[in-house]
Amino acid sequence: MKGIGPSYYLPGCAYSRRTFWRAALDVTILVLVAGFHPVRSVASELSDIADAYRRQARDVESLYVAYHITSEPLGARADIRSYLGTLVLENEHKVFAFKDHKRYSKMSCPNGGVYDDLLEKDPDGRPKKVSCTADAEYAFDGTHLYSINDTTGSNQAPASIVPINRSRGGDSSYFDQEYMRWAFRMLPDALNIDKDRADSWLAGVIDGCNCRVRSRSETVDGAACIVIAWQGKVTFYGEDRKMKTELRNHAVWCDPQMGYAVRKRETLLASTGGLLESRYAFSEFVEVAKGVWLPRKGYWDRYAPEQAPSQLHNVPLIRYTYNVTDIHANDVPDDLFALSFPPGAHVRDERYLKNGQPIFYTMPAGGEDLDMVIELALKGQGIGEILSGQRLGRRLTIGLLLLPMIFLIGIGAYRIIRKFRPAS
Repeated sequence: MKGIGPSYYLPGCAYSRRTFWRAALDVTILVLVAGFHPVRSVASELSDIADAYRRQARDVESLYVAYHITSEPLGARADIRSYLGTLVLENEHKVFAFKDHKRYSKMSCPNGGVYDDLLEKDPDGRPKKVSCTADAEYAFDGTHLYSINDTTGSNQAPASIVPINRSRGGDSSYFDQEYMRWAFRMLPDALNIDKDRADSWLAGVIDGCNCRVRSRSETVDGAACIVIAWQGKVTFYGEDRKMKTELRNHAVWCDPQMGYAVRKRETLLASTGGLLESRYAFSEFVEVAKGVWLPRKGYWDRYAPEQAPSQLHNVPLIRYTYNVTDIHANDVPDDLFALSFPPGAHVRDERYLKNGQPIFYTMPAGGEDLDMVIELALKGQGIGEILSGQRLGRRLTIGLLLLPMIFLIGIGAYRIIRKFRPAS
């Protein structure tokens, strides 16, 4: 092969100079036709997504979102009750807001907290009524937890103020982060610094789990999405009301054109190798801050568990739908995170203790009287005693003012009687 020159070697192959340049020309033509896509490692791609979520978390210092959530049966009601344990179909208005470590949550039911039972009937054939919490509102200003709900008639005061030590307790009973969980952007526990909720934040999952990226992008609502998959543990209450831990396979579809916002999520039972447990889908995204896109609409489908008959597998039984009515970022006022109780509300105030126990008082009509009400509550006087004392004080004051007048009238009457009394 003299005159051809040295060969250029690739693993297991040998090419002449002429062959090499011909191959190089072919590759160049392919790149120009197909477009140049640099090869990047999976680790680098995942790191970019995690960094984007961390940057977005810094850029959104506060957020306010109000939404309406409803549910509808997709399968037989008996199956929904039997395999998912659902009692009623939801219809709730919710609000969630945060600013740094501060939190706010509100829930109200248009029907006053009275729902039709999903399955059971009264003797007259009408749906049996199920009572739930009608209204609840909670706020945490970084120091105190405020709450007011519809527990009137129970042994608990409907309104309360509780000083909080952030190293104890938890906020899941007060602040409903349902929307943040759906968007895979849950915040750390505001009342317990040890609960970072990294498994419900995409950046935390990428950092803490063995994630992989599917080789090809997949289209969701016309958008080419990167698909991230991993396996993780979930903890839940079983039918026997005992805590259980099981493995789940997870996948999320992220849109790189919208800051890797999640357009779709799926959870599958790891033990079955592909049995769907839940599916989320999101749409109508809005840019609440630069590069931060959040959905205005979405739904969550729940599927029958492994023990259900095979014909119910991978078939959604119930769908939860939400519609955002208001959402905005970086303009939430501080006063939202300290509740103002309405006049007449019965308050349990743990900021003040009497004999080691919190004080109770009724919220006065005028806010300027609150300090006096608290002071009297610390002295052990109820509102009835307070009012009785006020009435007694007014009576004594009037009596003291009238006493000199009565004395002068008595003297005048005595002198008149003496003047006209006949001499003896």
